[in-house]
Parts: sequence; structure tokens; C-alpha cells
Amino acid sequence: MKSSLSTLEVSYIEFFLFSANMVTFFWSFGFKNAFLSYFPSLRIDEQREFTFTLFILYLSFGFAAAALLYASMNYGLVFDWDSTEQAFALPLICYLLLNTPTILVEHIFILYHDQKRLLLYGVFVFLCPIIFTLIALSLSVNITYVFYSFLCFAFLKLVYLIYVLSIYSGFQMNPKYMLPYLTFATPLIFHALIGNGVEYVDGYLIRHYFDKESFAIFRYGARELPFVILFVGAVTTVLVPQAVKNTSDALTEMKRQTTKLMHLLFPLSIILIMISPYIFPLVYSDDFRESAYLFNIYALIIISRILLPQVILFGHHKNKLLLSITAAEFVLNVGLSLLLMQYWGMKGIAFASVIAFSIAKAAMVIYNYYRYRIGVSEYTHVPTYLAYSGLLIISFIISTYLS
Repeated sequence: MKSSLSTLEVSYIEFFLFSANMVTFFWSFGFKNAFLSYFPSLRIDEQREFTFTLFILYLSFGFAAAALLYASMNYGLVFDWDSTEQAFALPLICYLLLNTPTILVEHIFILYHDQKRLLLYGVFVFLCPIIFTLIALSLSVNITYVFYSFLCFAFLKLVYLIYVLSIYSGFQMNPKYMLPYLTFATPLIFHALIGNGVEYVDGYLIRHYFDKESFAIFRYGARELPFVILFVGAVTTVLVPQAVKNTSDALTEMKRQTTKLMHLLFPLSIILIMISPYIFPLVYSDDFRESAYLFNIYALIIISRILLPQVILFGHHKNKLLLSITAAEFVLNVGLSLLLMQYWGMKGIAFASVIAFSIAKAAMVIYNYYRYRIGVSEYTHVPTYLAYSGLLIISFIISTYLS
């Protein structure tokens, strides 16, 4: 994109994707978690009916989200849409309708233990957007072609979803599942809204208080390292059932697993922090130099991410407490963003996320100690943790100074 698209055009593309996700992330995430929990409780014949019924629910909620987004664009709700953005209303709405139900594909493969198809689909989803975008830009240096490449990709995913449904559902629907499932999913939807909504609040702040070019600069930089979230999330998923059965064994395993992760994730993060000031301008343009600094700030989250006090709380079924802490983190994050951006601009918003997340983790650590007498040293190798955290902070300071 460095040689073909301006920063403003990249911002339009980012805002296109951001807008579609903004009206779908919370309920689609809640549906996903509910699907993974609800599905195994059904008989095999019920599972086939339920799978297609959920597809119909995704379509219905997708239409509602599209209507909400269309109203926002026409009446200036939430954002001020300029003439260029309004011109892309049709492809944006079509993209939302086509893409939203396809989230089901990976979840169907997970629940039916179809690892081969899941792997191939993952490769497809990773490579195709890149290929389609490059093809679009080779045809014309025009973001209209990029938007329509997104549409083509979403259409292919939907066609594949229909093929998958023909195998696993037989296109059998039963409305009796809708109300119980929606009741089951509603708390998870609210949890997703609180837990992941701050990303969209940050996007709103950038869009409202900064120029349009800043939106792409912020979005490209303000991202946690994906492999950190992936590996820590996988370990957490495995450890929670163990914590429910036997807390002591889970603590021992947690300490072992997180130590292994520290030896992998901290060195990678340190290397990326050091080279990011050179990579971002090289891959994109000099306008994205600030993205590297934002990226480095978000890389600091690993210091808190690698601690897993939430596993203990899940093991003791403290779901309400976790929700309260998540809500408090959300409020703190927004408040700090509004405060710190007045002094440090976009960097202040990034630092607010790091601070709020760290305070939330600290609250869980303190609660576990005073409620269950479980200190952090019982599930974290503290010397290794402190050494790597110190090196990460030093690398951040050096990278900031050099850039």
C-alpha cells in the first residue's frame, strides 16, 4: 500500500471495516460463545436443526445491524460521514450482510472436530484478503476496487458456508431453539460488549477528535500482538476446566505453561519493539511512523496478559466478579483516554488501555490473595517474569529514544 494509496485512502478502508465490525462484534461474539456451550447439550438430530436455525438468527441480526448502520450513515448518527464514505454505503451494507453469517464456519468445524477443514479454512481466510486486495490495486489504484474485493471475498465465504451447512445441517430449521438460545446468549452478548467495546470507543475518540488520516495511523498501530492473544488464550481455555476440578493442580500447570510462554513471547515482543520504528515506515509510509510508537505501547500489555489470575476466579465460578472488574476496566479505560489524550494525543489513548488492563489484572491478583490466600508466585515464576518485564520496558525506552 506504500506506493499506491494515500494515508487518507487507507483510513477510508480501515473505517469501512471498522464500521461493519462496530455493529456486529458484540452479538456475534456472544452468539459464538453461546454456540460453543449450548451445542454439546443437544442430541445429534437436534444439533443439525440447531445449526441451521443459528444461521437464520445470524442472517436476521445481520439485517438489523445493516439497517442500523444505514440509518447512521444517512442521519449522521455516531459519526459524521463525508460524501466519500456515503458513496460506499451500498458495498458496506452488502459486505456486512454477506460476511457476518460466515463466522459460523470455524465454529462448526470446532464443534464437529473437523481439524483438517478448520486448518484449510484458516489458511484461506488469512491469504485471500491479501490476494484480493493486491489484485484490486493491480487493476486500479482506487479504493473502490478494494471495497469490491472485500465483497467478493465475503461472497466466497458465504458460498462456502452454505456448502458446510449442507453437510452439517441439511438446511433443517426449528424455531423452538430461538428463544431459549437468545436467553442463554444475552448475558454473553453484554459481556462481549463491555469486554471488547473499548476498541470501538477508542475508534470513536480518534474519529471525533483527530483528523481522518489519524484513524488509519491509530488502527494500524493500536493492536496487541496477535500471537500473544492466541497463545495466552489457548492456555487459559485449557486451564479453566482444570481449575474447576482441582485448583492446586491447575496452579502448578499454570506456572509451568506461563513460564514456557514467557520464554517464547517476551523475546519476540522485545525484538518487534526494537524494529517496529523501521518496519512501519518501510511497509507503509513515513506517515505511519507514529503507528510504530502506538504498537510498542500496546506490546507492553503482555506484562499483564501473561498473568492468569482470572483462571482461579473462573475455577471458583466468580463470573459476576469478573464481569464487575471488566466493567470497571471499561469505565476506567474510557476515562483515562479522555484525560490522557489531552496531553499525549493518540499515545494517551494507547497508554490508557495499558493502564486500565494492568489495574484490572492487579485487582484479580489482590482478590485471589486475600480471598483464597493464593499468591502470584504460586502460578507465576516471578524471577523470570520480573526479568522479562524489565527487559521489555528497557527495550521500549531504547526504541522510543532511537526513533
